[in-house]
Amino acid sequence: MEKILGIYHLPGEGLIVEIQINSTVRLYDKQGIQHLILSSKKSGKDSSIAEKALAQLNILQDPRQLS
Repeated sequence: MEKILGIYHLPGEGLIVEIQINSTVRLYDKQGIQHLILSSKKSGKDSSIAEKALAQLNILQDPRQLS
């Protein structure tokens, strides 16, 4: 079972997301989630939770940091 446990802003790290996959809990930044999505798709696994997490990070990302 996969689920998003939380999204946090860590000073110096930016936004990170906490994801539980089975009994393992891990923290991912935006690049890490993108890697998780790609590796899941390559191996034929469901990537929907990682895709939701990436969408949430994109929504929460401060647009001033994009320039």
